[in-house]
Amino acid sequence: MPKHSAMEYALYLLSRRSRSTAEIKRKLLEKEYPAEDIEATITRLHKIGLLDDQKFAANYAGDKVRIYRRGRHRIGMELMLKGVSKEIIAEAVANINEDDEYAAAVSLLEGRRRSWADLHERKRFERAFQLLQRRGFSGKVVRRAVEEFEQKNR
Repeated sequence: MPKHSAMEYALYLLSRRSRSTAEIKRKLLEKEYPAEDIEATITRLHKIGLLDDQKFAANYAGDKVRIYRRGRHRIGMELMLKGVSKEIIAEAVANINEDDEYAAAVSLLEGRRRSWADLHERKRFERAFQLLQRRGFSGKVVRRAVEEFEQKNR
């Protein structure tokens, strides 16, 4: 039996970083709290506004584009792994501004400029294209960003 209540542990988890409802539920189950305590804790956290999957997904998506320079597709997959519903994911990803996504892609490529400077043009193009695809950017954004990157490197 855990020495802290389910609510105390959930609050501890939320004090470290924002989490989805499914993440909190999973963590509480791992610690073997009784099911009724877990449900009561999650209900209470929703009521007091500390657990909100929509807000979590919107903040997560915004941070991942601006700070971690990831694309919509990858963000959607990460949110799915965190247990966020498909409807909420679709809304969060739809709210990502294409200009922000494009700026993140260009910034990511600019960070590689020096290390790729000695590469053959074709190899540099392939690496840039693959990097942006792995990071989950849309085809349209990838093409635009790679074209701009290649023009600057000529």
